Amino acid sequence: MNMGKTTATIATIQKTRSLLLLASLVLCACGGSVAGDSIPIVITATNTTTAAENTAERIDSGTGDRYNPEIAINSNGNAVAVWEQFDGNNYSIWANRFDGTHWGTAEQINTKAQLASLPQVVINSDDTAVAVWEQPDGVHSSIWANSFDGSHWGTAERLDSTLKKADDLQIAIVSSNNVSVVWHQFDGTNHSIWTNHHDGNSWGTAQQIDSGTGAAEYPQIATDGRGHAIAVWSQFDDAGNNTLWANDYDGSDWWNAWQIGDRSTTSACYPKVAMDKNDHVIVVRSCIGDGILVNEFIKGRWTKKWIDSGSGGAPIDQQISMNSDHAIVVWRQYGDTSFSIRGISLDDQSIWEWVNVTLDTGLALGPQVVIDSAGNALAVWYQSDKRGLHNRIWSNRFNGDFWGNPEQVDVGTGTSPSYKPQVAANSSGRAMVVWYQTNGTKSSVWARQLPVVSSATSHGVQASAVRGATPKEFDKIQMFNLNSNRTLPMTEWVE
Repeated sequence: MNMGKTTATIATIQKTRSLLLLASLVLCACGGSVAGDSIPIVITATNTTTAAENTAERIDSGTGDRYNPEIAINSNGNAVAVWEQFDGNNYSIWANRFDGTHWGTAEQINTKAQLASLPQVVINSDDTAVAVWEQPDGVHSSIWANSFDGSHWGTAERLDSTLKKADDLQIAIVSSNNVSVVWHQFDGTNHSIWTNHHDGNSWGTAQQIDSGTGAAEYPQIATDGRGHAIAVWSQFDDAGNNTLWANDYDGSDWWNAWQIGDRSTTSACYPKVAMDKNDHVIVVRSCIGDGILVNEFIKGRWTKKWIDSGSGGAPIDQQISMNSDHAIVVWRQYGDTSFSIRGISLDDQSIWEWVNVTLDTGLALGPQVVIDSAGNALAVWYQSDKRGLHNRIWSNRFNGDFWGNPEQVDVGTGTSPSYKPQVAANSSGRAMVVWYQTNGTKSSVWARQLPVVSSATSHGVQASAVRGATPKEFDKIQMFNLNSNRTLPMTEWVE
């Protein structure tokens, strides 16, 4: 359903499509906002254990350095990883497949000797896959793709249709074997948002999906897996305000773009979006302000709520994962001495329970999160030691009630730091983590299979069990209750 329609039009459209329930969580700089029943929990650990039964293994081949891996996994537990690889002259895109038990042999999937970079990948339930990446045409960057038919990769093809700069791509499965890609495009004058759709057989024609006169940037896409999709992006209006915009795909075409939320007081940099099978949508965006702003769309009306994100600096690098009943959001936020990883669990009754998870070490960066159908979540990030050196990959699990202790994922030492983990999970709780790791001379791509289900014990904390508690410390776990007796402020307006 087109969320840009008026309330009157919505009533008509409801006859063919259920009302889209849209909530947007806006991460803002911290301040004196009200927290309601939110309970930040800081979990610190100095003695931790390895995260999973499966050991990490290197999955690349060939020569040169490897960077920026991405991962996708399907319902069968099969996975595809892609990354960029530098041979001393050019960057190319490589891929490897996991058959549920073993990784195969990595192979190059782009065909031109160019500076290909920043790949993304999706995999269908029948083990077919689509990878996309950025690649210059000699003048501008462009969007390219290659498809895997279950046995072989095909021939790479270009998706954007104009000889202009195209970058910042995102990909998602709209329905079985149907894939949509969105990207940012600059024609020398205007910044706009474009898309292309693969119907299971071939790519269509690229089309622009934004409107308005301001620069549109940072597109994201999410789908319900049943044919509907939503794209969101940030866009400057004529007054210079950075606003949040969206467009939705109804299974056959995109509608008209519309603006989400407050038109004057919020910022919309770097939005992230998730969508469940019931067409509930959550958008997470960073902004300048205080606390966490929650915008919810229901029955043609937007509401606005502020929730405290805890002490420290501005929250950034937000990520979101969602199932039919729950959403998990993680981000990094500067504390007294270093960046830590923090997060929130959101259920379908709009009850927020804040959870701050950090190691008692150095900077924690690059958080990622996935959630399975049962509400179990797995967060990963990379973190340095107290001296700001020797990055390692870490994880923490949430089983719907408990967060466990942070656990190391990689097997490196101080001389082989690891960076930029990515994680994917299927509905049954099988997850795969990939990252790149250096040995002082070369960087390589590693992977590890993890269960999403939490192994939290008494070292974990059940947030709901400590509502109303005063600050106290036990077993290296510190719990805080912020303003638990106050209600959330709310402002409503009709979009």
